[in-house]
Amino acid sequence: KKSSSRAKCLSQPPDFDSMIQFYWPFPSHNICWVGSLLSKLQDTDTLIKYNPATNSVVATAASGDEPWDVVINEGLNEVYVSNYASKDVWVYDANTMVIKKKIHVGPNPMMMEIFPDINTVAVIVRGLNGIAIIENGNVVQYMPTGGTGAFGFASDPVNKQLIVGNRDTGSAWVIYKDGGNWRLNDGSEMKDFGGMKRTGPFEIAYNPNNNRIYVISMRPSGTWFVDVIEKQSMTSLVTLATIDVGSSGSDRDPNVGGAGIAVNLTTNHVFVANTADGTVTVIGENNQVLSTVTVGPDPFEIAVNEDTQTVYVTLRAGNRLVKFADVFP
Repeated sequence: KKSSSRAKCLSQPPDFDSMIQFYWPFPSHNICWVGSLLSKLQDTDTLIKYNPATNSVVATAASGDEPWDVVINEGLNEVYVSNYASKDVWVYDANTMVIKKKIHVGPNPMMMEIFPDINTVAVIVRGLNGIAIIENGNVVQYMPTGGTGAFGFASDPVNKQLIVGNRDTGSAWVIYKDGGNWRLNDGSEMKDFGGMKRTGPFEIAYNPNNNRIYVISMRPSGTWFVDVIEKQSMTSLVTLATIDVGSSGSDRDPNVGGAGIAVNLTTNHVFVANTADGTVTVIGENNQVLSTVTVGPDPFEIAVNEDTQTVYVTLRAGNRLVKFADVFP
């Protein structure tokens, strides 16, 4: 049975004009990290350390130009931020917010994935149509993405694999670690996804519990959906379901969504931000829509704190975080 609910809006972080694109929970500390691209009046870019339990900003630090994504190595107490306009990734001490290192990766770094157990971060470098592999704080390899317009990015932490989607060429690939190098697997291209015409893929998520890949796309008619693809092996990818979700806008709009999707590994629920509709679609482990949650205007990024079973959503236009509990059947 589908249900609809409304999320609780957190208090607005002070002194910040426009929050964009990323948030990540730090479960053992109940802390989240928000990259905030400030207005030209303030002329600065900022990383925010935010406590959602108390709705308060704990600390801030300068970032590079146009911060895009955040990943965390909790074991090493490090925070990585990709900076779209300054061509680099900055590494911070999570406690002190001191910048430990600035890593040049190339033009327009965007989405990142992390493998904490091997101290490896992969970052899409859109200006190169490539992926930079950072190991132990240094770039050790550049990988092709198998297409152009790389956007969607997910990781399989168990098998040390990456899934990258190319929005302009409409394909996605599995990339795997082979000894000391990463390789594009020629036998695992996801293209046309069963022959349906689409714009995408946009963002991608992966659930290692059931080996399922979730891909956000848009039809030519303007409706949005999520493909559920089972990764039976590195070369066997089978589409299980296509699930309609809310609208994330027009692909011709520079403020198009399609960037918010997250998996709760405890419940196997999937949360999809519908940017134009101001809602989040909740998908169950049997590929059914469980609920549509109203969160407010312009939801963009989503993260889940599995310790508290809380879902967090950034509202890009309103500079807010909203949260709701994952209590869906």
